[in-house]
Amino acid sequence: RAVFETQMDIEQFNKIATMLGNTASEDRAVKPKPAPKPKPAPKPKPAPVNKPTVAQKVKEAAKKVIS
Repeated sequence: RAVFETQMDIEQFNKIATMLGNTASEDRAVKPKPAPKPKPAPKPKPAPVNKPTVAQKVKEAAKKVIS
């Protein structure tokens, strides 16, 4: 019985180890994907602050036409 129990423990350990290994490999596969996503996000944010947006240009042009 003791030997059988240890064999079961080893099998369970191997199953857990393979599951942990799978999750670790999944994490490695998932981690590089979100990395490029945050990089382009901050770039468009400073653009409207430094340069007038198309909407602002249209509003300014409309004001000139009305005046």
